[in-house]
Amino acid sequence: MLSITGLMFLAVQANAQDTPEQRVPDMTRYLVVAAGRLQEAQSQEDDEARLTEYQAALDLVYEAIEDDPGNPAVYYHLGWAHRG
Repeated sequence: MLSITGLMFLAVQANAQDTPEQRVPDMTRYLVVAAGRLQEAQSQEDDEARLTEYQAALDLVYEAIEDDPGNPAVYYHLGWAHRG
């Protein structure tokens, strides 16, 4: 027969299995270059040059997502690139 403590432990253990693993954002080489491109895009005066830089950054972010889809930092940079 299970004790109350045993039942509580099983409930906590079951809840922990349902929770997705938390990851620390990791700045990969793709993201470092993409961040540089995004900063460069923000400083561009010319619309065409700005668009070119944002597109280059977006392509790098997509590569970062393919490389490590579980990295939360890639989705931050994806939003930054889409916002631009």
